[in-house]
Amino acid sequence: MNTTDRSIESVTLNYSKSLLERGFNKGHLRTIKPFHSTGLCFTNRIILGLVISGNLEVQTSLSVNHFVSDEEFLLPANLHFQVSAGVLGAVIFIARQKFTKTFL
Repeated sequence: MNTTDRSIESVTLNYSKSLLERGFNKGHLRTIKPFHSTGLCFTNRIILGLVISGNLEVQTSLSVNHFVSDEEFLLPANLHFQVSAGVLGAVIFIARQKFTKTFL
């Protein structure tokens, strides 16, 4: 394991702990190749993420936002969106808000 792997591991471990404390699921690491896109997606829960390396573009019907390494991003619930990576691709760590059951 090289230094970069350990660095990514420590960042994701610390961020995952932070997400759990803030009411999100454990989360997962995702790599997006250069100039690739997720296509149109929908989320019914809040998504919180961190750009670990590269650059990321998040497009919604209302805006286009750009994020670089070490920037956190939030996608609100009930949103259609598309995520794209730039020339260097992107490594991101994302988690969804925990689903809570409500009883009447």
